Amino acid sequence: MPEHFRSKNDMLEWLIANCPRPAIVRALKADKVEFLGGFKSIPPSNLPGWIFKVKEKNVVILANDAKQKYEIRIAKHVPWKSWAGDFCGLIIPGRIHNGDNPEKYKELWNAAKSNRPTEDV
Repeated sequence: MPEHFRSKNDMLEWLIANCPRPAIVRALKADKVEFLGGFKSIPPSNLPGWIFKVKEKNVVILANDAKQKYEIRIAKHVPWKSWAGDFCGLIIPGRIHNGDNPEKYKELWNAAKSNRPTEDV
């Protein structure tokens, strides 16, 4: 990969510099964003990455190891079943995969694993 993200702010800076959609860039600059955390795979690919909710869109940074680059996509749905914020049953503070509201996301993850209906974030 060209760089490693150490924080949400690193990812936001990268998105602002690389996102081709001006409306999304404006929302990112205005901090009108919710960081949903890291995901083990984000359909339709099987690539891992991070999801930000920006202007009612799920903006995705995919980590494409094969191409040695990050990619930006818009996802229709959040794949809560593959959320990566839970580590062995714990939410460890400061992990880049947790997102802004890890307790809420853990509930959505648990519901997705048990196939219970939930409201999407």
